[in-house]
Amino acid sequence: MKYAILDGKLTHISKVKKGTIAREFGYSDQLVIAVGGRERKYWKYLDVKRTRLYQAA
Repeated sequence: MKYAILDGKLTHISKVKKGTIAREFGYSDQLVIAVGGRERKYWKYLDVKRTRLYQAA
């Protein structure tokens, strides 16, 4: 996925640093984290354990 909701705005992956946490753009509203290297960047879903930590804060 290339877009996520960060600070209430639709944000492209190229505009954020690796490790940035945001919400999925779409129906589920799950937490996602920016990952990638030199060639490719993308948003991936946080696992259940990490998601609980961020939702508690």
